[in-house]
Formats: sequence, C-alpha cells, structure tokens
Amino acid sequence: MTGRSRARKGFEIHNEREKMKKYNVKLAPLNLARIFTPNLKAFAFNFTQNIAFALLVAFFVNACSSESEFDAMGMFEADEVLVSAQNSGEIVEFMANEGQKFAQNELCARIDTTQLELTRDKVQLQLASATRERARLGRLYRANAGTKKSYDDALLNEQLLAKELDLLSDNIEKASIKAPIKGVVLEKYANLGEFASPAKPLFKFADTSKLRLKAYLINADISKVALGDEVAVFADYDGGLKEYSGIVSWIASKAEFTPKTIMSKDERENLIYAIKIDVPNPQNELKIGAYGQIRLKNSE
Repeated sequence: MTGRSRARKGFEIHNEREKMKKYNVKLAPLNLARIFTPNLKAFAFNFTQNIAFALLVAFFVNACSSESEFDAMGMFEADEVLVSAQNSGEIVEFMANEGQKFAQNELCARIDTTQLELTRDKVQLQLASATRERARLGRLYRANAGTKKSYDDALLNEQLLAKELDLLSDNIEKASIKAPIKGVVLEKYANLGEFASPAKPLFKFADTSKLRLKAYLINADISKVALGDEVAVFADYDGGLKEYSGIVSWIASKAEFTPKTIMSKDERENLIYAIKIDVPNPQNELKIGAYGQIRLKNSE
C-alpha cells in the first residue's frame, strides 16, 4: 500500500468515526501513528539506501579517475634465494631469524661437524704414516734394495689420503652456512637442534635494497619504453603516494593474458606486455608483494 492510499484510508476511518459519534457509539481512540509510521519507516530506509549508493558511485568514479593518471601497475618482487645445508647433521647454531640482516659471507648457521672432525684427525694420522712409508721405500728403491712398484704404491696411497683430507676439510668448511648475498631473511624453515639435510631449505633470503616492479603495459604504450629508460614509480607511503625513480631492465618479447591480480590501463585489452623496472630501496620503504604504479616519462 502506498503512502497516498494509506492517508486516504486514514481520512475515511476518521469520517466514519464522526458519523458514529452522532449515534452515541463508543469507539476506541484512533491511532493515526499506527497508520503513518510504517510509511515513514519505509521512506527513511529508502532514503538511506539512496545516500549509500550515491557515496559508492562517487568513490568508484574517483578511484577510476585516480588510476587513469598512471600507465601501468604491478607488484614489487625481489630475487629470492633458498639457502640449504650442503651436509647432513644437527643444527648447532642458527642465527637466521626472520627480518635479520646479513652481510655477504656472514655466518648464518652451522651444522654439527664432530664426526667429520674425528675422521679428519684419523686421516691426518694415516697421511703422516703414509708419507713416512713412501720416504722409506724411496730410499730403498734408490739403493736398489726395493722395487719400483712398492714405491709407486706407497706414493699413490699418500696421494689418496691427501685428497681424502682435503675433502673432509671442505665438508667441515661447508658446515658453516653463510649468507650468499647481502640481504635479509624473509622466512625460516628450520630451528636450532633440528636435523638438516641438503634437500631441506633452511631459510629464504633476498636483497631488498633494490626491488623489481613487474608491471604490465597495453599495446599502445609498449612502444613508448625501451631498456634503460627511466620511469616514475609510485607506491603507497604514509597514507598517500610516494614517487620513486626506476630503470626498465626487462621487456617481454611477446604478449600475455592479463593476470587476475593486475589491472591494466584499458580493461578492454586482453593481451598485455610485461616489463620489469629496477627500483632502489635503500630505506626499505618498498615491500615485496606490494602494489606499485608507473607513469612513463614520455606519456601524454
């Protein structure tokens, strides 16, 4: 029932009550609020819906106009390195906590080398004995008191033990796990006291001092960029946008379909071209996985 029909019904009821008063008929008090209140509630609800819809449309229009200021968008990424142990054994030292920064070749973890060191000491003793034996047989051979084969066998045994000692020393050195590059630990997959093996990564490492923005350009814009070009990169910072300078380091040789997580400049374009832009990040303001937008220097 509309508001007008409700009002008409109210007046009709009022007129009937006035007629009945003439014949001394007692009537219950007329509750006009009961008639008009539902209509007022419906009007207030519809008014609130209209205001909310208008605000949503205004926000969407503003967002679209802001995004149109940029030529492409994408996500920041870095060259991530999975660091594993080269030997099997218990982890006796582990300093690679998430967020921890390391210089290149700085010690991050260490695997137990007790058995390797005992074996090395044993081989060192065997090598010392083999060296003496080779020297003794050499003197006998030169004095025509021994055979050349005995001397050659002793020499070969000495060389094999020396190689085995070098291998053990190398394995002991590899038990000290060092940072492959300067960077920060992104994730760790092991803890102190656990058993490490070459097939099990210990932590993920990346250099965040320079991130790479992988953005996507439509066909009309891909001809405007070349390797080595400087572009303006924008990212969220302190409630607004901050501009950074980036260098185009890679351009895709063929088009691809638009990723679901990325919006292109023209949503009607199904095929786009990926580019990578190196962006210095000395203060670590940019984060891996965050969105960034670019504006070409020669865009109109």
